Amino acid sequence: MRIITGAPGTRKTTIELERMVREPGCYLFANPTVDLITERVADLQRMADEAGTKPVIIAIHRKTRDTVVRQVTRTIADLPRDMENVSHVIALVTHEGIISADLSRFSGWHVIVDEVPASIATGSMRIPATSAYMLAAYDLADQGDGWGKVVVHSEAPGFAKLQADDFLAVLATFHRRAQSNAGVYVNLTDWRDAQVTGREVNWVSVWTLHELEQAPFESVTLIGSGIMHSLTYLVSNVIAPLNITQTQMSMVRAGSPRVVIEYFARAHRGSTLWWSTDLGEQNLVAIRRYLETRQVGYWSANNDVAPFLSGLPNRMKPKIAGSNRLLDRTSCAIIYSSKALPTDRLLTDAFGITRDQIERARECEDIWQFIWRGALRTPDFTGEYRIWLHDRAQAEALAEQLRQSGMTTDIVLQHVALPGFHDVVRQVTPGRPPIYVGTAAEIDAAKKLANAKAARQYRARARAAKAAATKQAILSNSPRQE
Repeated sequence: MRIITGAPGTRKTTIELERMVREPGCYLFANPTVDLITERVADLQRMADEAGTKPVIIAIHRKTRDTVVRQVTRTIADLPRDMENVSHVIALVTHEGIISADLSRFSGWHVIVDEVPASIATGSMRIPATSAYMLAAYDLADQGDGWGKVVVHSEAPGFAKLQADDFLAVLATFHRRAQSNAGVYVNLTDWRDAQVTGREVNWVSVWTLHELEQAPFESVTLIGSGIMHSLTYLVSNVIAPLNITQTQMSMVRAGSPRVVIEYFARAHRGSTLWWSTDLGEQNLVAIRRYLETRQVGYWSANNDVAPFLSGLPNRMKPKIAGSNRLLDRTSCAIIYSSKALPTDRLLTDAFGITRDQIERARECEDIWQFIWRGALRTPDFTGEYRIWLHDRAQAEALAEQLRQSGMTTDIVLQHVALPGFHDVVRQVTPGRPPIYVGTAAEIDAAKKLANAKAARQYRARARAAKAAATKQAILSNSPRQE
């Protein structure tokens, strides 16, 4: 397995695109999103015209046909048969497509994966009523230690129907993962056990890079700047060491740009929970008012946060790795959080992945990819590039990544003190009550947030204990075989 790393803008993907166009062969090219596939098809067609070659270029994803996931994956799996007599073909698929498809017939093909798939998924749900549907749609194959593997019934509704269902749409990702090569594992072996009120059902789906190693590809190439920090790579390597060769790409720049990183919070970290409070919402309004006075080239935020920033032009999705559409922009803002979730404890317990590693793989990597979509990506840019982030921790982490990339040493961090912005800190000393620093209103809000969290944790423990006691009572009162 060949891994090509380096900062965005080092032509990692471009070089592979040029190779696919120039050298006849059969290529399976996996991309993060459907939108990026559209960009790549245009790039490949242009490059083929310039090179004088005529590869067959195919895009396979749900938006190219009125179909369901199962048919997309079948189309991918049938490529070796359908293209048997074609000497030069480039088939573009999504990450989800390559995770879900049967890759066992791709002998002689080359697979290129642009950015590492986010193939590790976890979740939790309480389904005392929905368990009846689960029982009808999915079997559970006992895996031992109280875990079962989800097996989709042939007559179960497909992914598209679940997505369109007002009540069951939340199960769409679960269903798609259950149909994929990764599968889904839940912490029970009988759906009827989930009928106990308060019972939390945890699930995990893990697709590893070993799937590519074990498939009969002629070669396997991964391209990306954060591969070695990704959860997919970390978990894969814990399960079994990967056999890799690594190539580090670097950018030859015309000069060193100046990067100014402005941030708003010095004392606290951003989170969707904090932003859902009254003070958190007030902070978002203060940030929007400030950004409205600046020339923001493009911006993004969590879905729950974005409405508070509405009115700013050029909103983008947080995950836009690989895109070249914004190269004329010299500034960007991303007010964003993607830290470890409670369900991620499965990754910690099973694979030893830390909360810091999860934050590096998600939040830091998304911010890193996002800020590189603008002019910073071009080697001849030597001007000033301005970035707005929520808090100091994010700004410091990004500055360190920029220094390590060797792109520039001219990095300035600036705190922006906003009117109406509440900067709350909760200082904790082991064995002592927490000390809150801030205004009276800020302290009151922080305490309420902490108390609400403690109350939820207490209720969760109480429900778990009650559920265990209830189940034991049911078992004790059930008829027994003598």
